[in-house]
Amino acid sequence: MVKSFHKILHDWLVAYTEKPIIDTDDVWLAIRLERDLPDWPQGERETFAKQSMAAIHAYSEKREALRMAESRGMAKESWLASDLRSSVGGMSTLEYGRYLEGIDLAIAEANRDLACTVFTKSGNINQNPYLRHSP
Repeated sequence: MVKSFHKILHDWLVAYTEKPIIDTDDVWLAIRLERDLPDWPQGERETFAKQSMAAIHAYSEKREALRMAESRGMAKESWLASDLRSSVGGMSTLEYGRYLEGIDLAIAEANRDLACTVFTKSGNINQNPYLRHSP
């Protein structure tokens, strides 16, 4: 299952670079989900698409907020601490600790996934041109 998901994800990354400009990201994702995951119930595909797009938009907003803070001379660490404080208003200390633990686990998982993408099975850096950073 994981191997097939990685293949689908890779195919999507390649396909996204070739996405027609007139297709919105929402429409493109819905088409890809229907084509590549036809066994998923329609409702699950729609939920996945909405959650994925919401996560991408949240990431974009946070990335822009960080960029703006850095342009004002704020350190990344200070921005993160400020953002976390504003995100957890009203939580107990125990809830806050669990929240931070969840963030730590998400970062660790993202780092593992990134390493799997960046490095080949033999440990060399993946030379796939679609992995290059774009501004």
